[in-house]
Amino acid sequence: MQDSGAKVVVVFSAEGEMTPFLKDYMMLNITGIQWVASEAWVTASVFAGREFYAYLGGTIGFGIRQGHIRGLRSYLETESLLAQHSGYMNTSSPRVAYNVYKAVYAIAHSLNNLLGCQEHSGPFYNKSCAQRNDIQPWQLQHYLQEVAFNIGGEEVNFDLKGDSIPYYDIINWQRGPGGNIEFVNIGLFDGTKAAGMELVIEEEKIVWAGHQSEASCSYCVFTHIRCQLLKICRLRWR
Repeated sequence: MQDSGAKVVVVFSAEGEMTPFLKDYMMLNITGIQWVASEAWVTASVFAGREFYAYLGGTIGFGIRQGHIRGLRSYLETESLLAQHSGYMNTSSPRVAYNVYKAVYAIAHSLNNLLGCQEHSGPFYNKSCAQRNDIQPWQLQHYLQEVAFNIGGEEVNFDLKGDSIPYYDIINWQRGPGGNIEFVNIGLFDGTKAAGMELVIEEEKIVWAGHQSEASCSYCVFTHIRCQLLKICRLRWR
């Protein structure tokens, strides 16, 4: 990386594997790289300290869509674990937890539909229903693939292959008031949109590597990053 002329680097990694790499990278004092992050480390708070900004500021990547889980904060504040430091206690921007939250609701809606099946009008052999005291996984799977519901203003459903429709936040690492890194939403990927319309990025909100409002060779760099983000999102979906 010291010798290369590349200015855009795409990294697929978890934060654990990034940590030793970044230690050496920072010791060599390499700067000016525009990072494109995979979902596994794009919201890694371990890299949010002010000492990382000179090297990682301007990073762009996609993250699991952030959502609101009603009652989660107040529920956790009944727990004695509040005095302990734990990533699970941070309810300010739930992403993975929000996906689990939607998954639980999807199973609940599927079970409700399964148990509401009318005999002789069911979806299985001879229009039968599942037996309430002996539900088979494949029977629940049938209802899960057809489930559709709204939660927090978001439609949750599945495509013909049984995959969930992908939604991602596009995140940019910007300098916060205290010099630390803040994860700022600058766009989204919406898998319900037609091809070519799924990715929306508010380019004017982006802070690029080196704390610049424009990237060097801005059009080429931005086009490349847009292309990489689309590839990443589509690969994860399909």
